[in-house]
Amino acid sequence: MEVSQRWLSFLRDEGTDRMPVFPTAMGHCAKIMGAPNLGDFYSKPEVCVKSHMIARELYKWDQPPFIMDPGYFTDIWGGKAILPYNPKAGAPMPVEPGAKTPEELENMEIPDTRTAPWMPEYREMMRLCVEQKQMPYAAILGGFVSGTAPMLAPLEDFMIWMIEQPDLAHLAMEKTAEFGVNLVESFVDDFGSDTWYIFEGNPTDSNVLMDAKMFGDFPLEHVKKMNKKIIDMGVSIWLHWCADHNQNIDAGHVEAIPVGPEGFINFGPEVTMQDQVDKLSYKFKLVGNINPPLIMTAEYDEWQDMCLKNIEEGKDAKKGYALGVGCELPPPSPPSNVLGMVKAAEKYGNI
Repeated sequence: MEVSQRWLSFLRDEGTDRMPVFPTAMGHCAKIMGAPNLGDFYSKPEVCVKSHMIARELYKWDQPPFIMDPGYFTDIWGGKAILPYNPKAGAPMPVEPGAKTPEELENMEIPDTRTAPWMPEYREMMRLCVEQKQMPYAAILGGFVSGTAPMLAPLEDFMIWMIEQPDLAHLAMEKTAEFGVNLVESFVDDFGSDTWYIFEGNPTDSNVLMDAKMFGDFPLEHVKKMNKKIIDMGVSIWLHWCADHNQNIDAGHVEAIPVGPEGFINFGPEVTMQDQVDKLSYKFKLVGNINPPLIMTAEYDEWQDMCLKNIEEGKDAKKGYALGVGCELPPPSPPSNVLGMVKAAEKYGNI
């Protein structure tokens, strides 16, 4: 169950026999193990890592394990997230922020990366992956609004602060960015810099909630500084631009955020694959963005056609393309269509 050499070759510009398949699978890995819910998958390191490895062995996709803080970077700040033990839940969900007032935010200390809630479990996930040479992706949520609210402060309050009390909004993002850098540094100290990668996601920072000017005025500089420090430690980044970021592309914000020499980006289906190739592939490796919910309803042949369309648009990306979907693979995805992604890459993805 070794990590996909095709994936590593793709990241390292070494050439591959065909394009890789990167489905962004998390909860689906638990589902194919027969789990009645996703609670143990997110909170128990052995369950999480084993589920990822067996899913990759079953489907022959190229994605390494994808791990994250079971407390969704909320409990570390004194807030509360609930684990998905409800069979209808798909992921951990923040339900209470760490600070309820500006004063509480100002007095908030940066959490300890080793002893804060859920950090021991997160570190154990990393240890298991690195020990088995899995080259995992570990989530680091900081600097972006998506890694700050509702973790530190209520999202509604935070959005108002961006207009009426911008210093508070910047302070909160500074705190999460500082924790992000500290966490990466501690992982590098314990596990090295060439044994894992970073995941960042930013749905709340999309142009659905803020225009490109506000993105430039708030999260942009925090994330640029954070990512530069991370890359200087020798770790590369997968940056998932979730939802509609077309304004941010046109404003140059996407190009301004570094991801490192072995990093890549992918977008939701709101940004066409062709636009990504035309505007961004000179600088970034790209992963596909088929609309994830469609895997739930499409017949096998229909899904194959969607994969082919994405491949045809993405295959000319200058720095490389891998077949994927535009967000997490839905946990209850039909196994036939998940396998269909691999079959489509085998049939249409020769390089």
